[in-house]
Amino acid sequence: MFAAPKNITDIINLLIGIIKQAGILVVALALLFFFWGLSKFILQAGSDEGRKEGRNIMLWGIIALFIMISVWGIVAVLDNTFFGGSSGNTNIPSSSKQKLKIDRDPFDPLPDQKSINI
Repeated sequence: MFAAPKNITDIINLLIGIIKQAGILVVALALLFFFWGLSKFILQAGSDEGRKEGRNIMLWGIIALFIMISVWGIVAVLDNTFFGGSSGNTNIPSSSKQKLKIDRDPFDPLPDQKSINI
């Protein structure tokens, strides 16, 4: 079972999680809508009216996907710019965050590799 929220921050994090899950569901539905239009377009290829209807459904599915994914990206950029990406890491405790440590330049050859001059 889920624990009850103890303060306003927990409530906001819960709402953000629900909105993120709903966004994924809506994108999946828009993709399903596009494929439904594609199937109509293919199955009714002999009928001009059926092809036109399928093409319109596909067009609106693509427009919906473009708008939703664009808004998703813009919100992520604004979140990273103004809040430091805080909403993307709401369920990760700060003690478990690790930073990537690079000991060497990734473009240098490995120590056991020799460069060949031609």
